Amino acid sequence: MSAVERPDGADAEAPRAVLVQDAEWEAEELARRCRLIEDPAVQGLPLLTRDYVTLLVATVLIPVLLIVIGNLT
Repeated sequence: MSAVERPDGADAEAPRAVLVQDAEWEAEELARRCRLIEDPAVQGLPLLTRDYVTLLVATVLIPVLLIVIGNLT
């Protein structure tokens, strides 16, 4: 890849208007995705009690157990 090529294939010397259009498109896409996040229909399933227990075991209980075992040896 030469010094004037961008990874997306666009010319690095592209007019500023093209870069502004890209930025505007990206801003619109980001806003669209943020609106989708707020829509409960696309948020997926809520966490179950089983999920919270698994999270607690994996992030708290196992590390504490390993620390205790490490201090005993």
